[in-house]
Amino acid sequence: MNTQRVIPTLDQFEAKRWSPEVEAHRDTYAAQQFVADTPQFYRSPLNRDLLLGWLAGQRVPITFRNLTVAFRVLLADGVLESRPIVEAQPEPLDNTRGVQKMNSTVKLHHTCPDTPLNRQLLAEEILGRYSWCPIGVDPKKTELGRQYKVSIREEAAAKGRPEGWLDARAKVAMEHASVKRDSAEFNRLVARELEKS
Repeated sequence: MNTQRVIPTLDQFEAKRWSPEVEAHRDTYAAQQFVADTPQFYRSPLNRDLLLGWLAGQRVPITFRNLTVAFRVLLADGVLESRPIVEAQPEPLDNTRGVQKMNSTVKLHHTCPDTPLNRQLLAEEILGRYSWCPIGVDPKKTELGRQYKVSIREEAAAKGRPEGWLDARAKVAMEHASVKRDSAEFNRLVARELEKS
């Protein structure tokens, strides 16, 4: 069984020929339009010669339609040159000042030596954050935390709770993370912390 490729109808030369300057201008315009509208076409001397050679073999003029048909036929045949793959080479690192390139801005673990001073600093930082905010609220929203702390102090004063109650709760939460908050054990530890201060 003989299978021949079906090629769409191509534009033909007009009966009346124009001057060589006009035809060159028309060919240039058609080529520019084809290159602009066909981003997958790799502009190389070989591909240009293949397209123009195919059109000359078909004895048709250089038009946008004819260039498009020629491109599709030659692309299907696999004779066109493809765009070379350029691998990006990493630029050399400048380590003259001891600067290291970061691969990510996400730091998953903060490492520091486990010393009593570091534990105290961490506890003070967390106490400072959470003393302004209720459990479950983002402590970085300081204005909200400040307003909440004021309202809790007013509520604590109204209920007869001692002054350092919030600080004691935060400290117990830090030191005894395994104890559930609002449990009898947690409240006993808070009361003991209030007695110390």
